[in-house]
Amino acid sequence: MTRRSDTRFRQRKLSNKQSLAVLRESQYDAVEDDAQRNIPQIETGVERGEEIEHHLQAAINSAASGVSEKKKVVIPTPATSQLPDEDYAKRYPKRFKLPVSYIRFSSTVEDCNGTAYCMSGVDDKFLAELNSSRPGLPPIKEDEFETIIDAYEAAIQVKQPFLATEPSSISSYEDLEEYLDDALNPELKPIAKLVYGHWKAQKLLRGGRSIIPSLKFEQGNEKDDGDPYVCFRRREVRNTRKTRRTDTTSTDKLKRLRQELEIARGLVKDVWQRETMRKATFELERNIFEKRRAVVDLKRKYQIKDTDEDLINKRTRPEQTAPTTRIPVRHDGKPPEADLKQLVHILAEEEKRIRERALQLQRARHRPDVVDLTNDAVSTLPYYNPHEKFVGVQTFFAPLPTPPSSNDSAPNSPEPTQRNAPISPQQPGRIPVVLAPPWQNVPNFRRRLGRGGRMFIDRRSSRTAPRPDGVDDLTLDRYKYDNYDDSDSEPPSYQMNLHSEE
Repeated sequence: MTRRSDTRFRQRKLSNKQSLAVLRESQYDAVEDDAQRNIPQIETGVERGEEIEHHLQAAINSAASGVSEKKKVVIPTPATSQLPDEDYAKRYPKRFKLPVSYIRFSSTVEDCNGTAYCMSGVDDKFLAELNSSRPGLPPIKEDEFETIIDAYEAAIQVKQPFLATEPSSISSYEDLEEYLDDALNPELKPIAKLVYGHWKAQKLLRGGRSIIPSLKFEQGNEKDDGDPYVCFRRREVRNTRKTRRTDTTSTDKLKRLRQELEIARGLVKDVWQRETMRKATFELERNIFEKRRAVVDLKRKYQIKDTDEDLINKRTRPEQTAPTTRIPVRHDGKPPEADLKQLVHILAEEEKRIRERALQLQRARHRPDVVDLTNDAVSTLPYYNPHEKFVGVQTFFAPLPTPPSSNDSAPNSPEPTQRNAPISPQQPGRIPVVLAPPWQNVPNFRRRLGRGGRMFIDRRSSRTAPRPDGVDDLTLDRYKYDNYDDSDSEPPSYQMNLHSEE
């Protein structure tokens, strides 16, 4: 028959990190009977190791027995020392005020005011020996001893926080003395020098770790796995399981199905709204028809002659929107009117030009004796070639009969003789040539023969001089009728046949 405890508790798997007791065959039955003999077969809510305590077992058995008159069983507890009234009033004052904030803490009074170190059995023996070795001096109290040990622990934590890695390099008393000045009274400093040896021995025995008991945390090595005093273990993080292809396909199908159902639901909702609006429209049209029929009956009743335009639904023409003009967009990003010249700019340029011209005239007035006769000295002079079809005139006088000699009439005047001398056709007279200014073209002539041997001369006059730059119309008007050309003083002479028909 199996025990009830086997059915209630799950058997854990064995591990190489778990410490197991090695027993012989003769010891197995005795150990099993001793461990299970006094444990009741019901769950008591107490840890399994504490259930074998005989005082607790007596109390549980008396409660589980069916006796009407139960015997009172008392579980002994450690004796507590009573705190004097003076110390109690000092530590727990009656005038207590709640703090401003709602933040509270659950630390005890001893944690706030007292020392964190508690004496052990080894400390009791050392303190007794130390007091016996000082017969003439007052004995050292336990509170003073705990205060000194606590001061040493605080000093070494500041001086050598990583002493556990190398315990042999612990600081001497002289190195820690400067840290003890603030923590200890001057009366306790001589005693602290006597306690230093005992504290150093306990520190080395602990491997450089703190003598004051503290919570043991996980260090990251394998020894912590089997240590029951390690608290706040790390949670084992499991790797996320990779989703298989079938799971992904199923998820995609469900998403697609949900989207299709949402679309169908939206379509049904839109159709319902449309039909609801159509129903409301039909009801409104029916009401309008009923009202119009009542109006027709009233017109017939009261013999009102009127048109029936108000009984007809008038179609409302849609409002015609004005055509939108598209403004061309430039490729460079500038507005279309960027290249247009503003009137303000044109007026400003004209005003600037007039101002500059006035300044030039003003400068010319200050220099009345200087006459500028340069004629476009800087710019290159244009050269105009005569037209190809026009050639220079080559005319001559036709030979006339020789008149009678007139030597008697004017013997002393040789000019008439030379003037009346015939000109041979081999030596025609030359036409006097007058050079035109460089800005004018040479006049061109053309000779042509008409019917009956008539001679015609065509001419092309010279071009007018180009208008110089920077001269306004008002200045040019002053010299409109002035002509300083020397060739105008005498008429031009042409060499031609003067005895022709025309």
